[in-house]
Amino acid sequence: MGSYQDIEGQLRGKRKFFKQYSKIEVDDLPDDWIDQYYENGFFTRQTGSMITKKNAGEVSILTLAFLLLSHYPNEILNITIATSDFGIIALKNKVLREANSPPLQLNVTYKPPISYLSTDVSIFNAVKTGLIQPHDISSMRPNPKSSIFVEHFADGSSGLHETVIDTPSFVQICENPQKYTIVF
Repeated sequence: MGSYQDIEGQLRGKRKFFKQYSKIEVDDLPDDWIDQYYENGFFTRQTGSMITKKNAGEVSILTLAFLLLSHYPNEILNITIATSDFGIIALKNKVLREANSPPLQLNVTYKPPISYLSTDVSIFNAVKTGLIQPHDISSMRPNPKSSIFVEHFADGSSGLHETVIDTPSFVQICENPQKYTIVF
C-alpha cells in the first residue's frame, strides 16, 4: 500500500484525467476513450503478476445500467445486479449524482429502478421457500458479511439495520422469515 501522499497524487491525476474529457462533446471523444478510462480511471494495484483495478467491474456494470435506463427509459422496468459487494450501493449513489450533471446529463430518474440481489437475499429466500435448510447456510456463507436487513416488531414498527453479521446470527434471521426482511 502506498503512502498517503502517493494516494493523493493518484487521485489528483485521476481528477485531471476526467477533467480533460468533461468539456468534450460525446461525438468528439477519441476512439480509445474507454481503454483510457479503464487504464487511468481506477486505483490500480499490482500483486506479483496480478494487476487489479479497484471497483472497475462494479463501476462498469453501473455505467451500463445507467446508459440503458437513459436510452430506453420506457422499455426497462427494472435492472437487477447480482452482487455481494456492499460498496456498490455507495457507487450507485455517486453515479446517480454524476449522471444528470454536465457533461453527461443522461436524464435518468432520481429513483432509478436498479436493484441488487446479494448472496444474503438469495440464501434468505431459498430458506424461506424451502429450497435449502438453515443448516446448509454455513457452507454457503462461511464468513461475516455486511448486510442490510429490516427487523419487524409485534407492534407493527420496524428497525433498519446496516451491520456486519456473522453466520450464526444470519442463520437465526433465516429461521425467522416473518420477523426479518433481508435488503442486501
